[in-house]
Amino acid sequence: MTSEMLRRQELWLRCAFVIIMLGTAYLVVQGADLYALQAVAAAAGPTAVSARAGVEPVAYVPVAKDTQTQLYAGGAPPADAKVAEVGDGGDLGRRAAKMLASKRPYLFAQAKDDVAYVALGPALDYLGGELKWTEGAPRATVILPDALITFTPGQTAALRNYREIALPAPPLAEYGQIRLPVKTLEDLCGLKVETGEQDNIFKLSRGERVLHVIVREHMYNMEVSRSGRWLQVFFLGQPIKRYPLCTGRGNNTPVGSFHIQNKAVWPPWNAYWGEYMPGGSARNPLGARWLGTSARGHEEGRAIGIHGTNQPSSIGKRISGGCMRTYNENAIELYNNIPVGTPVTIHE
Repeated sequence: MTSEMLRRQELWLRCAFVIIMLGTAYLVVQGADLYALQAVAAAAGPTAVSARAGVEPVAYVPVAKDTQTQLYAGGAPPADAKVAEVGDGGDLGRRAAKMLASKRPYLFAQAKDDVAYVALGPALDYLGGELKWTEGAPRATVILPDALITFTPGQTAALRNYREIALPAPPLAEYGQIRLPVKTLEDLCGLKVETGEQDNIFKLSRGERVLHVIVREHMYNMEVSRSGRWLQVFFLGQPIKRYPLCTGRGNNTPVGSFHIQNKAVWPPWNAYWGEYMPGGSARNPLGARWLGTSARGHEEGRAIGIHGTNQPSSIGKRISGGCMRTYNENAIELYNNIPVGTPVTIHE
């Protein structure tokens, strides 16, 4: 073998050695990255990853590193503290369920253009009647012990024992059900309909049978005191729980009658100076939950909401830009119970 050939062979061996070393280094780096990613995922938990991806988390887990400091003011929670879950009514939900038990049997109605609509079939099941109708059928029949009623969804004309009657509002075919205004049950089926003082609960009766119909959007109503820095929640017209607030300085929190118009989990925030802060950021002042109202601030004209906070020390003061802050655990409880459409009254 010539010296030239030996030189080439030595060069090839050196190149091969360098390639092997580079490949080994690459694999080590990739392995370290994978280990780090797994460690981060384990620390954050699958729920936190789901929250970042825009999926509603099953349990409340903040996006931040520490899973508790954003939930409780002053660091770690008490040993017996329960972390709130999405859909968990918490203390407010338990109080409401206890009050609701006194209204059994009951059905929920839905508010539509300030009119309460209830499903006819389930109402008749409670009150001793029967609805004959299948989805898509042009006509429906109601069978009562003393009456045979036929009507066409969407029309106010009906027949009761073959005599024409005019309904104040037409029954509607929606969501696979016949739904109609609660008060129309009196004209259509001869039921006795009694209305509560706040028009959020109706009492239907036929003979000795009684059924309560509760308007879902009006089960709760909320009252806010700007100067008192508190939010009082009412359920079916009765006070049920009060929460401390931070309200707006001066007149930033508007006075008047409003309603909840949207809700959000870990809402992002567009700062007054134009900076965007994603939900869950330690700098985002909106905290864990947002309940937006139809009110608008006096100074900026921005939406006014009830929300959590990253500044728990501000609760009890009157220093916000107009929104109503509360502790994150309170914001979660309100979010889990208060429906969109709930009335909100703000006063001095």
